[in-house]
Parts: sequence; structure tokens; C-alpha cells
Amino acid sequence: TQVLPPYSPYFSDYVSYENRLVIQLNNTTSQNQEVRLTASIIGDNGISLVLQPSFVPPTPTLVPPFGNTRLTGIQLKDYWDINAWTVSGISVSEILIGNGLPEGNYEICIQALDYVSGRALSPSAPAGCSFFNINSIEPPIILQPSCGISLESNAPQNLFFSWTVPAG
Repeated sequence: TQVLPPYSPYFSDYVSYENRLVIQLNNTTSQNQEVRLTASIIGDNGISLVLQPSFVPPTPTLVPPFGNTRLTGIQLKDYWDINAWTVSGISVSEILIGNGLPEGNYEICIQALDYVSGRALSPSAPAGCSFFNINSIEPPIILQPSCGISLESNAPQNLFFSWTVPAG
């Protein structure tokens, strides 16, 4: 499991953009494997999102014998329906309509399950886990012109602005 920067607070960005979230499934057996995934996203800020155990996508993901299957973007869309997740520490509307996930350090863990039985096919955490950090960039602060000063209108109008460079 890889979460690639830039790390977005918006839940849907991880499947809307092709390579924000990359999941590599490896089959070490001589049989085709039909799998589904289970997932959790846990933050150090009290936020928790867990894919409901009863969730089964409409079609299985096929992993060929001794082969690999790479899942990104739109291939994960069924899993990224917020209604399939149990959310705590934040409301669903804050995630969807508000500013998304709040600042913090997050761990996403993915585990492969047999599509029919739900039996674990891959090890549980910490295998299949990846860390990412969401933080807001500070806005620049205007230094000149100063707040509250009056500026004269000249022809041609030429104003000089300067601002601080945001950290990060």
C-alpha cells in the first residue's frame, strides 16, 4: 500500500487521481485468487474510518497465479463510497462538504480477503499499511501595503505588494 504526495484532506481525491493511492496485490499460489479488500484509516487526532466488514464490492479483483495486480484510482472507486465506511471522530458531512480530513498523521491499512468467504489472504497490520500526513499550508501574510493605509489613485496605477513566503 502506498499513499503518494501531495496528501489531500479530501477523501475522494485518493480515487479521483490515478496515482494517489496504489495497492499492489501479489499472489504466491498457483491458483487464481478472487479477492476483495478491507481497509482502515486511523489518525493520531482521534479520527477513524473503517471499511465495514459486511462490504462486498460488486465484482472481485482477480490476481493471477504467481502474479501481481496493481489497483489505483478508479479501480478502487467501489471501496471509496463513504457510506461503506464506519466513521468516528468526525462527521461524514465534514469529510464530504467541509474541509475533509483534519490535519494529522494517518495510517491506512489494506488487507486482501477471499471474495466469497471473507477469509484473510494477506497478513493484518502492520503489513499492508502506509503512513501519510495531512497539514494545511499557511497562507502568505501581506507586508506591504500595510493594513488600513490609504492609497492615492495615480495614472497609471502601480501598486507594490510584498508578502511572506509560507512555511512548507
